[in-house]
Amino acid sequence: MIRDAACVFSLLFLGVAGCGQAPAPPAAKSRLINAPPIAKLSLDQLRGLAARCDRYPPDGPARGPYDAKYCEAALAAWSDSPIQMLRLPDQPSAPR
Repeated sequence: MIRDAACVFSLLFLGVAGCGQAPAPPAAKSRLINAPPIAKLSLDQLRGLAARCDRYPPDGPARGPYDAKYCEAALAAWSDSPIQMLRLPDQPSAPR
């Protein structure tokens, strides 16, 4: 009876949930981003992801909100991507 009263009190006044129950699962904040697949990203998306990943230090299982392995794969894919070059039309050489 006392336990039930304490539980009701805590629910009403302190906002504590789950009296006598398992703790709530961790917040969604603890889930690391590891999608979409790197192979499905356009070059602009890959460049943006690599830039965002590069903002965070590579320590631990995460780089900011991203999974560390996902960031490493994105950075490697971006560094391996071909350089986008614009071909200029041939122009006659100017007299010297």
